Amino acid sequence: AIHNDYIGINIPEMIDINTILPKTEKRNLKAITDEKEIKIIYKLLEEYPGYEITKLALKFLALTALRPGNVQKLEVEWIKNNMIVFPANAMKIKKEFRLPLTDTLKNIIQEALKINKKSKYLFPAITDKNKHLSENTLNLAHKRLGIVEHNAHGWRSAFATICYEKQKEHGFSSEVIETQLAHVIGSKVTRAYMRSDFLEERRKLLEWWEKFLTN
Repeated sequence: AIHNDYIGINIPEMIDINTILPKTEKRNLKAITDEKEIKIIYKLLEEYPGYEITKLALKFLALTALRPGNVQKLEVEWIKNNMIVFPANAMKIKKEFRLPLTDTLKNIIQEALKINKKSKYLFPAITDKNKHLSENTLNLAHKRLGIVEHNAHGWRSAFATICYEKQKEHGFSSEVIETQLAHVIGSKVTRAYMRSDFLEERRKLLEWWEKFLTN
């Protein structure tokens, strides 16, 4: 309008956006980090009465503390012997991520492959094998079990909180914990010199986490 001489002033520049738009409040995602409660929740997931593929995805999510989207979209071809290699474009940090596999995680994968014989996804949607499970499916599964203060993403908070609280017990550094959460660690300089992704340490940490949940 200014360019075509329809108006002589730029009206939007005169608007105070901060006055018009309400301030947003940061809210924590639903997550239970109490030791006893989180063990009860995991036990409920193990006894989930719905579709088996959903139950397997729920257990995989809880035991790995991955982002729900990474579990949902996990492709069979990414599975390599004792690990899963997520390509950079599948990760929020835009960097390849190697997930170490414990014996339990391997068993979950084998059970899922028995059910899933045609889909490229390890955890396909129930109604369409060409699609993956949705995060809504995982969240609804929690609600179906009566879990209302904890959802799919909450497993990351539970894992992080308890692993830090129990650091003396399992003995692994914050770098190992943060790497398992697929977080960016340190400054650019630090990352330039840090070549390790602590694969074996993370495998042992996940074994500790599993024993913690099932004890």
